[in-house]
Amino acid sequence: FREAYASILKYQLGFQVLTSLAVIGAAILGMWEEALIVAILVAFTAHLEGDALLQ
Repeated sequence: FREAYASILKYQLGFQVLTSLAVIGAAILGMWEEALIVAILVAFTAHLEGDALLQ
């Protein structure tokens, strides 16, 4: 969420902003499973990206 907030301050809608909005929107609508799935997928892709950069 920190990267999304920094992106908003720069007036740039990036991937972090959109995924944060998806999680927040799903939580507001009571769709906790969908919010959790989005959060898990984002964390998993960030982990894979980090591993790929190390290699």
